Amino acid sequence: MTALEMMQASVGRAGVNSSMTKSRTGFVAPVSLDITKITNSFDRAIHYATHYSAVQNAKRILADPELRTDLKNKVGERYAKELDDWVAALAANGEDAPALSFMDDIVNMVATNTTVAVLGLSYSTMGAQTLGLLTGYDRLTADDTYGPIGHAHTLRDMSYGIAMALSRKHHQAVFAASTEMRFRLNNVDRELRRSLRTLQGKKDVLSQAKKGTMMMIGLVQLYSVDMPIWLAAHNRALRADPADSRGAVNYADRTVRLSQSAGGLKDLAGVQRRKGFYRAATMFYSFFSVLYGITRQIGGEVVTKTTPSTILRAMSRIFIVITLQEMGMALIRGELPDFEPEDEDKEGMLTYLLKQTGLGMFGTVPLVRDLASAAISDKYGYSPTPTAMFGESISRSLKRIAAVMDEDNDAAMSDLQTLKPLILSLGLITGLPAVQANRTLDGWIAKMDEEDNWNLLDLLRGYDEERAARRD
Repeated sequence: MTALEMMQASVGRAGVNSSMTKSRTGFVAPVSLDITKITNSFDRAIHYATHYSAVQNAKRILADPELRTDLKNKVGERYAKELDDWVAALAANGEDAPALSFMDDIVNMVATNTTVAVLGLSYSTMGAQTLGLLTGYDRLTADDTYGPIGHAHTLRDMSYGIAMALSRKHHQAVFAASTEMRFRLNNVDRELRRSLRTLQGKKDVLSQAKKGTMMMIGLVQLYSVDMPIWLAAHNRALRADPADSRGAVNYADRTVRLSQSAGGLKDLAGVQRRKGFYRAATMFYSFFSVLYGITRQIGGEVVTKTTPSTILRAMSRIFIVITLQEMGMALIRGELPDFEPEDEDKEGMLTYLLKQTGLGMFGTVPLVRDLASAAISDKYGYSPTPTAMFGESISRSLKRIAAVMDEDNDAAMSDLQTLKPLILSLGLITGLPAVQANRTLDGWIAKMDEEDNWNLLDLLRGYDEERAARRD
């Protein structure tokens, strides 16, 4: 039994795997020439040294009979067991374990390429990062650690955080005080974290380009969202107790962890820690997992104490974390409709807000948002996971190539739209930012075709006839 396995066992004294000190038994196996496998032994030993005490302490706490009874009565047996599974996952370090087979390497490569192709250099992805300020605002408003807090106090704290986040001096002070923030850049999202780990140590131009596109997302998240929220929470804690600097740091770290996505194993929900189909189904799910936790908390408060004040509080929080999030994304993508009361054919603002809020709520559950979107709108086809677009793009590419090769199809040969599925396929294969490239190409095609109401933003967002029509 290895040290990591013993960390999970109910009996036995954990110790670092000592097989390398024992004499050979005569067992023979094929020799692996992959030098990266050597790091596996170091990884196990280092993980044991850094996590053993924390894991054992957590197990002792969760095994306390009185605490166990209270947990079961308060949240139920399933959630009490979820804590056991979480501690076991930390002990095994399964999420961070190096790839052990050729297929693991292939899966990691596909996941990395898909992540870069979809998220890399995407204006909507980087713009969406800033919307994390809304969940940060909600956390600061809902948290009563230092007594009841109103919106006016939270706005003041957030304004302070945003202003101080522009200071390099404050950046250095935050990194010096908080280990959580010091390593936050590589840890803002599960897919980003995995991609950066896969690219670690690779010096070729393609790998460096992939790494650069991913780091841009992390930088936007860190400096436009995480840093302001951390500073706002830290300032609030110091205002309440100026002498407790360590407590202020812990409170600020906690506020960021509970309001923003993260890629560390300790920050992942159970569904995100599972492998195989679940890993593919939860790609780009990290932030939605945070929203799920927030909405569950909101629902729990209403169920526990159903009063007019708790219902109004719940509606206010849903409006901030879901409705405003959806409207923010629609604004970033240029999809926010015009609301003209005299036009009976258009849906009203209230209807639109309710529909988007419903979609946002569905978005917190893997696969359900895709199904809901497919049922409500036929604008986009249903895709069970982001990786499913690979097969679709290859199919569309082959159809386009066949059309181009058809000598009688002159229109297909001159159609620049032919390049779009090819670019997406190439991006998914090589790991280049294909989605944003296709948006820019779409905008350029519209410019060449002299489409109505075209403007420069279409090179960023892609050309959309409905959006262009609203510019009249």
